[in-house]
Amino acid sequence: MNFLYHKFSSEKEFLDEISKQISNEIQTAIVKKGRANLLVSGGKSPSKVFSKLSNLNLDWGKVNIFLCDERISESDKDRRNASLVNDYLRVLKAKKANFLDLNKYTNSYKNLHDKLNEVIFDSSILSFGIDGHVASIFADSHEKAFQLENDEYFFTQEYSDFRNSRISINIKKILQSKKLNFFLIGKEKENILLDVLKLNSPIKNIPLSYLIIQSSVPLDIYYLE
Repeated sequence: MNFLYHKFSSEKEFLDEISKQISNEIQTAIVKKGRANLLVSGGKSPSKVFSKLSNLNLDWGKVNIFLCDERISESDKDRRNASLVNDYLRVLKAKKANFLDLNKYTNSYKNLHDKLNEVIFDSSILSFGIDGHVASIFADSHEKAFQLENDEYFFTQEYSDFRNSRISINIKKILQSKKLNFFLIGKEKENILLDVLKLNSPIKNIPLSYLIIQSSVPLDIYYLE
């Protein structure tokens, strides 16, 4: 486990530093291969980070944005993560960015598998829930979410509670990133991270641990008090 930990008391400095790092990673990828693949979290937390990124002077037409997970139930249509991306990230200077909408693949999962098989994420900006879930990888998600020795990159699952039906990239695919950038806000989430850092190995009860307790992908953590 090897990571850099950045702690901030100023929201402006927090957002400035994250956007600077993501910008550098995107620019590096574009210079090296002509395109950049950016993996992002959904949920409520990223909106301010996305707004900051949308103002960056990048060649956004050469950036592909991928969501970690999405709601696929019709009853959740108004709360889909794609709306977050389109409302806060793919606006202003970033409106020309390309976006892979997971819901467009619900009738052809083979096409989604083939698409993800071609992709290595050049940069990522991720968050986690107060229960330690990442994307739609929860403690009670099925084994496809956690298995590293398989040929699958995502899973779908129907939950009997408020989570309804989800599609999510799995741990294996998230770890196929050149860089992981986690951000967290507030003491409650810092406590979750501190609990993970006490572990010797990942545990399914805290899915976040699979992405923190690893040595294969460089990791930066940004914490706003």
